Amino acid sequence: MNNKISACLIAACLLTSAPSFSEMNELDKQYVEQIIKGGSGTLRQVSENMVNTGYANTEVLDVLAETLLEKYPLTGADFGSVDSVAWMCRALGASRNNRYRPLLEHISDDKTVHRKLRGHCDDAAIDAGGERDDAALVRAKCGEELFADGIEFGHCV
Repeated sequence: MNNKISACLIAACLLTSAPSFSEMNELDKQYVEQIIKGGSGTLRQVSENMVNTGYANTEVLDVLAETLLEKYPLTGADFGSVDSVAWMCRALGASRNNRYRPLLEHISDDKTVHRKLRGHCDDAAIDAGGERDDAALVRAKCGEELFADGIEFGHCV
């Protein structure tokens, strides 16, 4: 229940701050269309392009964030899905826009998500303007139960 409430609050924040889509150029419109209509391979490719070019248009990134919010719970252990969503996290983090940090932290804290995806989202949250929490990083990579047993940094990576 808390995950649904958090997801709704994050989506509401993103939606209320997005400007009009009529101001987008052709590349922006193409990205939005690919994000909305594309499968995991297309989403990965668009996100990777955004990372490599330092893409920072918040109108388009907000659409990517909404799509991320919809897709991440469905990833399971499928490599293609996990990889696609990890690239989406990286694209939001690479924008260096702090507005995406709560979403990225939400995903990195979700224990139902694949551990590698949590790690990528944690790194992306830092890139977006957060601070590294070493304990959270160890929990994401080692699992909560190992961290609670006193595993020291570096022993589970």
